[in-house]
Amino acid sequence: LVDHFVANSKFVADRILRTYDRTAEVLYPPVDTDKFTPATRQRVHFLAGGRLVRYKRIDYAIRAANALTVPLVVFGDGPDRRRLESLAGPTVHFTGAVDHPTLVSLIRSAWAFLYPGIEDFGILPVEVQAAGTPVIARGAGGALESVQHKNTGLLYDASPRDPTSQIKALSSAMLESMSRTWSPAACRDHAQQFSRPHFEREVTELLKRLGFELANGDSCG
Repeated sequence: LVDHFVANSKFVADRILRTYDRTAEVLYPPVDTDKFTPATRQRVHFLAGGRLVRYKRIDYAIRAANALTVPLVVFGDGPDRRRLESLAGPTVHFTGAVDHPTLVSLIRSAWAFLYPGIEDFGILPVEVQAAGTPVIARGAGGALESVQHKNTGLLYDASPRDPTSQIKALSSAMLESMSRTWSPAACRDHAQQFSRPHFEREVTELLKRLGFELANGDSCG
């Protein structure tokens, strides 16, 4: 018997409520925001990537970049890479797996990070914002909690069963993002609420509320 449910997002907490008829406390996962910091770079491309699997819908990002004929860099590797490469037009470039400094450089030089899939929470969008870059995400799942619409990115809505609608909505958001002036400081400030120290404080407070006695100086870290 579960005494207390903890979820990594409101999206998951709602699923727990619907499945088990139990409420869950939301505790966002820790993100190493100190490893992703802003720096002045010329913005020259859109960015997408991570683990290249179908449910992340990176194909929508590629099709949107094709339609707009704008540069898109796709980083990472995975079982969907070959299919994604077959969809790519001349403005889409695949890097494969990249090391951390290269990833940070790609983020800093991106107009925005494209996030067209649905995740329970999603660490990458927070890392991107910590580096001062906005996120364009489908307005569903954990992105509703990790991205502040029109402040640290754009959340777009489209028919979930219609790929054409998804690609059109993403394309419109990409154009809108390029017409806006984004604040790297605002993006980073927002990301900091998901930092590891913040997570550790919240875990410690949760354990205390649940009746666990911690020795002086002890914390979840």
